[in-house]
Amino acid sequence: MEVVVLQEDILKGLMSVSRFVSTRVQLPILSNILIVADKNTLRLAATNLEMGISYKLGAKIEEEGAITIPSKVISELMSNLPAGKVRLKADKGQLTVTSNSSSANLSGISASEFPEVPETAEKIDFTINKEILDTINKQVVFSASRDDSRPILSGVLFSINQDGLRAVSTDGFRLSCKDIQKNKKIDMDQTVLMPARLIEEVAKLISNSEEEIGVSVLDGEKQLIFTTSTATLTGRLIEGDFPDYKRIIPKSTTITARFSKDDLVRAVKITSVIARESSGVVRLKIEKDKLTVFTENPSFGCQEASLDAKVEGGEVETAFNYKYLLEFLNSATGSEIVFSTNGSTASGVFKDSTDESYLHLIMPIRVQ
Repeated sequence: MEVVVLQEDILKGLMSVSRFVSTRVQLPILSNILIVADKNTLRLAATNLEMGISYKLGAKIEEEGAITIPSKVISELMSNLPAGKVRLKADKGQLTVTSNSSSANLSGISASEFPEVPETAEKIDFTINKEILDTINKQVVFSASRDDSRPILSGVLFSINQDGLRAVSTDGFRLSCKDIQKNKKIDMDQTVLMPARLIEEVAKLISNSEEEIGVSVLDGEKQLIFTTSTATLTGRLIEGDFPDYKRIIPKSTTITARFSKDDLVRAVKITSVIARESSGVVRLKIEKDKLTVFTENPSFGCQEASLDAKVEGGEVETAFNYKYLLEFLNSATGSEIVFSTNGSTASGVFKDSTDESYLHLIMPIRVQ
């Protein structure tokens, strides 16, 4: 293999694929990036067996071939080379990297040992644009569990039909639900559980692009493929029964309060100074025309902050983890929040006043 490529182009590709590299000591090949020269395209690939990426970039191909090189080594080397042309030449398990001012020989592993990573999808089931993907990433993904021991809760449930799609996630303590209406017809009716991290990675990959992303669901292989103009990202669909989230969301509530999002953010941040020193609990007390956020700790003292609120249905006092409150507030785009509940031990339902399609639910913390 021998190619000439721009340092800035291959570095961008390496930064994208290196996030998919595995650190499993028992499979050293997964710590490597596959480099393939084929026709007029240089392809980079990486996988951790749960997710994979194939990334294409333009290059002058002088000789076709392939090799795998440790991700950390090739990425750090390229990041320290000056912008401009770089020559890559692979021969007998070695990759020679030459620029105007330097040369390096890197030891690799045969490309034949690298797991297969799809280059393209045979067909696209539907497309989503950057705005939709960013919305799901911001408003839904954060509620998925980061605990790999409960894989069902580490995914985002997508219900897809002709009207659009619904994305739902929960870690058992909170839940996010977002409905998105599609302008284009979706010729499928299916529910799939996607890894939350895969959605995050796709969002990062297209952060500076406005292109549409093709989505393919491969039931036979239990795989999901996202396709962009430069990359194909693959992930395993999560198998198992997602919690019956519709049963968790209350059909009606008896107490409602509307208040400024910015005012609540300030109040929660003020009380979090003491709350984070213990269990992270802040209490919300809803009274006539007022919401009070307070916390207390025998070792550190107490804090409270109040804000104006439009209240319907009576008074209530409940408690939540302050981090959950702040993460929801960060996801909301409107200036006002609508909070509703059926009592101090019932779940709290939070909505963005300007977005009826978005709902967030937080389970309360029982306090004495």
